[in-house]
Amino acid sequence: MKKVIIIGGGLSGLSAGIYALKNGFKATIIEKNDEVGGLCTTWYKDGIMIDGCVHWITGSSRGNMLPIYKEVGMLEDVKIFKPPFFYKFYYKDIEIEVSRDVNILKDQLFKFANDQVDKNNLNLFFKLLRRFKNIPFHTGKPVSCLKKTEVVGYIRYIAPMALAWNKTINMSILDFANLFNSDILKHFFLSFMPSYYSLTYFVGIISQFVTDNADTIYVRSLDLSLNIKKKFLELGGKIILNEEITKLNIENNKLLSIESNDNKFEADYYINASPLPYFYDKLLDKEYHDKYVDYIFDDIENYPLISTVYISMKIDKEYKENIDHFNLIYDEEGIRVGSSINNTLHYRAYPYLKNDDGSTTLICLIDLHIKDYDVFKEKENNGTYYQYKEELGNKVMDIYINKFPNVKKHISLIDVATPLSFERKTYTYKGAYLSSLATPFGERKSFNIKDKYINNLYHAGQWITQIGGIPRSLSNGKFAIDELLHQIELAKRIKKQKKQNNSK
Repeated sequence: MKKVIIIGGGLSGLSAGIYALKNGFKATIIEKNDEVGGLCTTWYKDGIMIDGCVHWITGSSRGNMLPIYKEVGMLEDVKIFKPPFFYKFYYKDIEIEVSRDVNILKDQLFKFANDQVDKNNLNLFFKLLRRFKNIPFHTGKPVSCLKKTEVVGYIRYIAPMALAWNKTINMSILDFANLFNSDILKHFFLSFMPSYYSLTYFVGIISQFVTDNADTIYVRSLDLSLNIKKKFLELGGKIILNEEITKLNIENNKLLSIESNDNKFEADYYINASPLPYFYDKLLDKEYHDKYVDYIFDDIENYPLISTVYISMKIDKEYKENIDHFNLIYDEEGIRVGSSINNTLHYRAYPYLKNDDGSTTLICLIDLHIKDYDVFKEKENNGTYYQYKEELGNKVMDIYINKFPNVKKHISLIDVATPLSFERKTYTYKGAYLSSLATPFGERKSFNIKDKYINNLYHAGQWITQIGGIPRSLSNGKFAIDELLHQIELAKRIKKQKKQNNSK
C-alpha cells in the first residue's frame, strides 16, 4: 500500500487525508500545533471562547459542496441555524438588514435610491444575485485531470455563469459602489469586503444567503475541524501533533523524506497543505521555486492578501437586551492601521454559544492589507506592541458602545490577536487569512496542484486557487488526491506505451 504524508492539519490537510484513505493509500498528517484545524479553530482566554473562523457555511442546502461536506463528515451532528438576516449594516442613524428574503432586501435598498441611476444599478445588483444563485462550484476533478469530452461538459456547466462572472470579476467593489449617487448605498456596498476585491465575491456570498444556501452553525469552528479529524481517524489515518517540519530532502526532483528537529518521515507521495507562501519561504529551496508563485506573492499591490486584527470582548450575562449575531457598524473616524482605514467594523456575536459564566463572546474583525503587517513588527521591535493592541481593542469597544450605549456597564476587552498572532499560530504568510487572486488586477490563474519541479509533491489549501474559505479548502484537499491519482494513471499509460513500442 502506497503511503502519503500530508504537511499541515488544517481543513485541506484533513480533507486530503480522507480522500487518500478512500482511494487506498496509507495517510499520515503531520501538524505543528497541539490540535488540527488551522484557521478553522477556537481558543479560550480567561474562560471566554474566542472563535477563529467565520460562523456561516455556504453551499449548505444545495450544490456540489454538499457531497464533500458529507464525505468528510464536517457537518456531522452540527445544528444549522437559519437566521432571518445575514447581517445588519448601521450607517449613522440608518439601519439596513440584509434579509434572507431577497424582496425585503430589495425594498430596503430601493428606499435609499436618489435617482434613476441608483435604481438602474440596484436592478443590476439584483439581476446578478439571481445569476449567482447556482454558482457552478467545481468539485468533480481539477480541470487538469479532465478528458477532452469532460472539458466540453465543464464548459457547458459553467456557461450560464460566464457572462455574469466576466462582468463582475473585472470590476472592483469600489468601482461598483462609485456608480451610486446615494451616499448610503455607496457605503453599504463598501461595508462588507475590502474595496479592492472583485465584485464577484461580494455578489457570490450575498446570493447564497438570499437564496437559502448559506447558514449559521450552532457549534464552534473547532468542532467542524474535530468532526473531520474523527472521520479521518475512523478511516485508519494517523495524525502526528506537535511536530514542525523544518527540512525537505530532495534528490533528482523527488522528495525522499521530510524532517522535524527530532524525526525523519518517509513516504511515496507528499502533500503540502501548509500555506503556500510559508512553504516556499521556509522549506523549499529557491532552485525548486515556481517563478509564477514567487511573482504573485511578491506583487502585493496587484495581488493583495488580507490579514486581520481579531478583537474579542465579553458581554456579561446581566445584559438582557438582544445581541445580534452579525453587525456592521460604520464609524466616521474609523480605525487606522498603517495604510488601512476601516470605517465599517464587523462585529460577530455568539449568543447561541454561551460561555460557562453565562456571558456572550463578541468579536470584531479589522481587515488589513498585507503591508500593514510591518506596523506590528515595528511596534514589537520598539516595545509598544501590547500597548498598541490594547488601544485598538478599546477603540473597537468604544465604537460598539456608542451604537449600543446600554451595553457599557456589561462589556469588557478580553483578547487582541494581530497578524503576528496568526503568523505564529498558523504559519500563514504575514498573518494573512485569505489568498490573493481575488481582485480585478493582474492575471487570474490558479497555482499548480502537482508541484512544477518535484515529481511526488502536490499542493492543497485555499492558497492555490482564487477563492478561499472552508469550501475551497476542502475541495482543494480532494483535488490534491485527484491529481495524484491522475499522475499515477498517466505514468502507467506511458509505461505501457513504452513497453508496446519496445516489443515492435
